Amino acid sequence: NGARKVREAVYIVSSETDDRTAGFIELAPVLADPLADLAVLKTSRPLQVLPFRFGRSAELAVGDLVFARGYPLGVMPAFNVGRVTNPSHQDTDSGWDHQDFITDAALNSGNSGSPVLAISRLTGEPELVGIFHAHYRSATGMGVVVAIDEVREMLETLRPARREAAGGPDERAEGRGLLAEHGKPVYFPFAGLTARAV
Repeated sequence: NGARKVREAVYIVSSETDDRTAGFIELAPVLADPLADLAVLKTSRPLQVLPFRFGRSAELAVGDLVFARGYPLGVMPAFNVGRVTNPSHQDTDSGWDHQDFITDAALNSGNSGSPVLAISRLTGEPELVGIFHAHYRSATGMGVVVAIDEVREMLETLRPARREAAGGPDERAEGRGLLAEHGKPVYFPFAGLTARAV
């Protein structure tokens, strides 16, 4: 009682302990989707972006290699690697409602918001397939990643993702055949490397 929020400021900082604002880039909110635990922010000047294309999270399968770039514990940049253990999980915990996939990559507090990448089966290049969301405190190797397919819709429309009844596994698997495009090589992760099938 007797208190109110006057202003909220968000900056890109060098670490979570840095409380300076001079010279830092301020961010302004464009869209927040609490059900997806995601927000879109804008800056007053262009930023250098990660040189990765958007992938399709619906094409992920159990065992696919994924890797995340982030700042675990907010103290250092790190590169974490793991496998997809569940490619499709509807996350309704804590009032959320979005499509996830689960990875056993060693992700920690501070990794939230980290880009999660996978190797494209068609090009062999890394593609953005999700954004690290959370991990289960009482378990190991269970990191929850928001599927990029929902994020893509948010970015294209600047509106929260439409939420429909979840489809069955057959609906998600449509068009997932590795050799769906005849005559083109297919890339896939194998034993920690990228394999090529023709």
